[in-house]
Amino acid sequence: MMTQRHATSRRDFLKQTTGTLATSTVVGAALARSAHAVGSDQIKIALIGCGGRGVGAAQNCLDVRDDIKLVAVADAFEDNARRAAESLKKAYGDKVDVPAERVFSGFDAYQKAIHSGVDQCSRAGGR
Repeated sequence: MMTQRHATSRRDFLKQTTGTLATSTVVGAALARSAHAVGSDQIKIALIGCGGRGVGAAQNCLDVRDDIKLVAVADAFEDNARRAAESLKKAYGDKVDVPAERVFSGFDAYQKAIHSGVDQCSRAGGR
């Protein structure tokens, strides 16, 4: 079986990760109750794609319920990730617990955020 590979541009990568976060945030909030049948009632989320749309989606998610906590951020660019973590912490206080070791950057940042202890309901928007 032959497969075709194609190059992904940085712009395409950022579009896809930002769109995935927005979709994941909405789906995650909707499915949050079923994700915690056992254990803590705290829902730990990560922001993947720290541009305006991603930060807005994280704000929407943090506004939904009191038991949601942002614990990691990831972006292709370190400055974006750091800036998002700082602004969300300032706006949401204790609902944001993102220490420097959970601020991820680079093209593999999303993988590090996913494996940083966040709760995973489902994979939305991806293949």
